[in-house]
Amino acid sequence: MTTQKKLLIGLAIIILIVIGTIIRSSDRTNNPAPEVPDNTPIKIGALIPLTGEAASFGEAVRGGLELAVAEINTNGGVNGQPIELIIEDDQCNDIGVNAMNKLVNIDQVTAVVGPLCSAAAGPALPIAQGASIPVIVWGSAPSLAKVGDYIFRTYPSDSAQGVFAADFVYNELSKRKAVVVYVNNDWGVGLNDVFTSRFLELGGEVALNEGIAQDEIDMRAILTKVKAENPDVIYAPLYPQVAAIGVRQAKELGIEAQIVAGDAFLSPETLSLPESEGVLITQSSTNLPDNFAATVIEMTGIEPNLFTPFAYDSIHILATVMAENGTERAAIRDGLAGLSYDRSVATGQVNFDEDGDIKFSEFDVMVVSEGQPVEYSN
Repeated sequence: MTTQKKLLIGLAIIILIVIGTIIRSSDRTNNPAPEVPDNTPIKIGALIPLTGEAASFGEAVRGGLELAVAEINTNGGVNGQPIELIIEDDQCNDIGVNAMNKLVNIDQVTAVVGPLCSAAAGPALPIAQGASIPVIVWGSAPSLAKVGDYIFRTYPSDSAQGVFAADFVYNELSKRKAVVVYVNNDWGVGLNDVFTSRFLELGGEVALNEGIAQDEIDMRAILTKVKAENPDVIYAPLYPQVAAIGVRQAKELGIEAQIVAGDAFLSPETLSLPESEGVLITQSSTNLPDNFAATVIEMTGIEPNLFTPFAYDSIHILATVMAENGTERAAIRDGLAGLSYDRSVATGQVNFDEDGDIKFSEFDVMVVSEGQPVEYSN
């Protein structure tokens, strides 16, 4: 074969390839291939206490989280993408920093729910804010929602709960001389500050403010000071471990003042103590419908409590926002900022103010009776 013939054959092959490419390109233009749905899991992190003094709270929260994820994924996920829940144990203390670092830097989650405990949330939330990761937090210390524009809270701030407690003690219980014994972390400090300020404003006297370490094992020294003041009421925002020690040792020392506790007292470890009989507890007004509680138990085998519906709502809120706005973190943040969600189990309606705090803030008073919290009536 001559060189000229080889050149002609080569040229013909090139022409055929070009024509074929043009035809295939035309086919794709006129008959585009169907889009393959994105079924990549959406990673949502959760920080809850699974060990330590608040483990019973964390377990109840896990039930709400798992039920919500199961419901969403059974119904097709978020625009076809399933939710992958990654739960980390924050132990209800500053180890939450390590847990949040893992979720942010290793798991690279899209969003986070929790922490439940302000003691874990205080040091952990700046990490998420710095990484521009949206968070729905349940810790109630006043400062938490102000960490930044990626932080939102569905549980009422202690700035509201502390005022409610002071008003209740002064106006409903008609107590005038109080002492405050509080756990020395974000939650306890916040409630002490707000309660004290409001009680003094109303005309009451706060004879003593004493902070105590979260892991304290003996409260006799502080309670001896309390007894010497002979107060009408003891306002005691304490975590379960020190609360349990406190009520036992208060009885041993013969202290008879009415104890008013915060919602952390709603723990089996504290409620079950004989010395807890008659303790009053302030808590967020929360719905826990019988049918919802039954479904949590049936689907997860976990007994729900006050915080379970907040956890359940948070996952559904994130799913709703992502379905409408996409899964980019900034888009999720913007969706949360403009949220109007009317399917909340816990509160019925969820809207956030300019700080990311829930606008709803109503409270109830419970009294411990035979190991159970029941509605208080004067």
